[in-house]
Amino acid sequence: MRAFRDRLICDACGGMMIGVDDFAQALAGVGSLRISVVDDTPTELLCPRGDGRLRSCRVHADEASLDQDVLHCRHHGLWLAGGILEAVLRQRGVVAHRS
Repeated sequence: MRAFRDRLICDACGGMMIGVDDFAQALAGVGSLRISVVDDTPTELLCPRGDGRLRSCRVHADEASLDQDVLHCRHHGLWLAGGILEAVLRQRGVVAHRS
């Protein structure tokens, strides 16, 4: 794992730990202004920044639920598997372009 700005990047899997505000700012560039995270089921996976367990969650951009599986740590933000940030930006960019 390596730090990149306020994010934590896993070079092995391409995953990323990103704060919710940082994620919201990234999506604001493609027209999504409101981000909400709804925790669901606890997992066995540990947060890469702490001792707590990650929870599966649903992330909503404006009123739309994002299609990707995302994990959440209440203290450190979202764990996105490799390629998810790009997929979300592409998905929301297409939606913004159609509006």
